[in-house]
Amino acid sequence: SGATTLSVRGQNLGEKAKGLAVSLQQSSTLKILQLDGNALSDEAVSHIAEALKNSFLLALDLDDNKIGNDGACKLGELLEASQTLRSLELHCNSIGFIGATGIASGLRVNTSLKTLALKGNVIGDEGASALSWALQQNVTLREIFLGRNQIGDKGASHLGEMLHVNKALRELHLEQNNITDEGAASLASALEHNAVLEELWLLDNSISGLSLDRFGTCLEKNNCLKKLGLTVKETELKSSGSQACLDSMRRSHTLRRAMSDISSGKTELNLAGRCIGDSGAFRLAAAIKGNATLREITLDDCDISDEGALRLAEAIEEDSVVSKVYLGKNSIGPAGVEGFRRALERSSTLEMVDVCGPGDQNSSSSSSRRLHPELLAALADIQTGRCSEVSLQGVPLGGDSVERLARALDGNASVSSLCLDDCQLGNPEALRLGRAMQGNRALLSLSLRNNSISDDGMQTLLSTLERKSALREIKLEGNGLSDDLLDRVEAAMLRPQMNLLDSNALDHALDAATSSPRGWGASRHRDDGGEQQAAHNVKAIDGVDASAHDAPAFDDVLNDEVDEVLNLHASAAPKLGTRDQEDMGMSETDFKMPRAPIARASIYTGI
Repeated sequence: SGATTLSVRGQNLGEKAKGLAVSLQQSSTLKILQLDGNALSDEAVSHIAEALKNSFLLALDLDDNKIGNDGACKLGELLEASQTLRSLELHCNSIGFIGATGIASGLRVNTSLKTLALKGNVIGDEGASALSWALQQNVTLREIFLGRNQIGDKGASHLGEMLHVNKALRELHLEQNNITDEGAASLASALEHNAVLEELWLLDNSISGLSLDRFGTCLEKNNCLKKLGLTVKETELKSSGSQACLDSMRRSHTLRRAMSDISSGKTELNLAGRCIGDSGAFRLAAAIKGNATLREITLDDCDISDEGALRLAEAIEEDSVVSKVYLGKNSIGPAGVEGFRRALERSSTLEMVDVCGPGDQNSSSSSSRRLHPELLAALADIQTGRCSEVSLQGVPLGGDSVERLARALDGNASVSSLCLDDCQLGNPEALRLGRAMQGNRALLSLSLRNNSISDDGMQTLLSTLERKSALREIKLEGNGLSDDLLDRVEAAMLRPQMNLLDSNALDHALDAATSSPRGWGASRHRDDGGEQQAAHNVKAIDGVDASAHDAPAFDDVLNDEVDEVLNLHASAAPKLGTRDQEDMGMSETDFKMPRAPIARASIYTGI
């Protein structure tokens, strides 16, 4: 007939198999033949195999019969002759190493078979060795099932040798055999060199926790294996060493899936929370280079340091189409940040990078940690100490962005000028910047114009200015700050230098100086109409950029009035240590002459 499938299962065909063989020989359309569970003997199978040599059969199922070595050898001849058979199933028969050797002879030259199923036979180490020899030549078999076949370490070792050279096999099943750690080591070693095997099953063997470390190590070098089945005693899994190995294996599994996603043309890769480490970053970098589809990479909280970040940055810069990279909550320092800053400059596709430093471990929202490219570049400049002036004018800085900037400025010794005009800063951001200024002794100029900072937001910065600060210039116009707040800022800008001398004597001198009609203080008084003068002589406060000639008398008056005071109280001035001098941004030469601090004060006020 013209049937394409013939299924005769569990019928105990016996002698009827000969008649079936004759019918099969006359069929030219049969594609699938299912004869499992029929107690077929070697003789019956020999007739069937002979009848099928010139057929166009695709799949032959002979599971759960009574096939021994002779029948298996005849099936080996069928494999040698057939150019169409794709699947041969022989589970649960009685095939030994001789029969396996016969099948191996046919398999060695066959170019069509994809699946060979021999689970539940008795091929042993010699049969496994014969099949290994055949698979070193075969280029088409994709799956081989050898579970429950009394295979030990010797057979596993031969299969490992096969995996070193085989370029076709995707699945190797060795469940319920007699393989120990020795045989498992041979297979693990092979995985370091094999680039095609996707599944290795070793369940229910005699493998201990010692093999976990070996497999964990080899899988760090293997990018292909997707499934690994091992059975280890529960008591052994509880040790810290075994848990570390399992973590390593899971990490490798994650990376292999990532490699598969990249090679399959995915446009986004998200490994957030997977601790792939620098070694994983190296492997990802190799996969990214030359890839033409991947656009966005998320690697938040992946235990990546500068080494891994640099390798990723280099790969993206050299040859990729990646446009966005998120690396929040890692341990990336100045070197890694610098690497991505270069990548942003040189890559034609990279648009945004989020790089967090070690202090960002407690960040919670991934979306809030995405950095503007200009901020990323600025952080690199600050952390590497490469420049003294930083401008982020017009860059929107949210809470997390300001947190990163503040952390970089805290203790920084290189940046002397910072412009944050038009950065959409509010009170929370201003307060955080104020805290950063408490640990900064280098910043001389700070511009915060055209933001949304109120008096409340200025409190921390003001407190810092009133205690100690190196700031010589602060620009605050466009924030709607009150006159009272501006007065306090102005006073705070002078106070650090006044403290160089005995405070009571200097206060008296200043009172005398500012009461003079020639003095600078006169411009601060209200006129007859009760309106305060607009000019503020602290440089650029609330829109006023007073120049030296606006208050020509200040230095002269102050020096004239306090000259006698200085002579009387210079000896009473407290001795300043090196740290105090550094806090003021001044050198030892500033303190040699009693008049120098006053001259220095005029520089700080911008007069």
